[in-house]
Amino acid sequence: GYFAAVLDLAVAEIGNIMVGSAVNAGANRMTAAARRGTPIIAAPGFGDMIDFPTWAPVPERFRTRPYHAHNRLIASASLTGPERRDLAREVARRLKPSTGPVHFVLPTQGVHAWDTEGMPAHDPDALAEMVEGYRAEMTDPIQLSVLDCHINDAAFSARVLEIIDGWIADGTIKMTRGA
Repeated sequence: GYFAAVLDLAVAEIGNIMVGSAVNAGANRMTAAARRGTPIIAAPGFGDMIDFPTWAPVPERFRTRPYHAHNRLIASASLTGPERRDLAREVARRLKPSTGPVHFVLPTQGVHAWDTEGMPAHDPDALAEMVEGYRAEMTDPIQLSVLDCHINDAAFSARVLEIIDGWIADGTIKMTRGA
């Protein structure tokens, strides 16, 4: 009961678990708030990449994929369209048991800076497959907002804030003072 709501706008760790990356947050990622009934706003941020240590060789199975060295610790390779669909299914599986409200915000033009046109992870076909996967999987009891924008656009943030404001206004998120 400590958290009034959870914003879970990046799902990379779940994809990492699914394809065997050592860079992940564990098998229970994205399940605690759902079990407690804490209101959740989620999005597929960075949910099209697999992470691995930068200092290690690129794993053989990812060597032909678009690649980005994020920093000296983490590098990322793109997930395929089918892997992105599988990720959408897994994210939905983790959110649907929630006993509280869940709202998923889906930007259709990309989920991180490297997937825009001219960047190393730009793959419009795989992005389209990911979007269709989330559209198919984010069904009742999950509320879905589909936005014709990129996750880094102001329209995305505005929608997330509208949901928060609505939940505060209707009492879904209870504001308390002090701890």
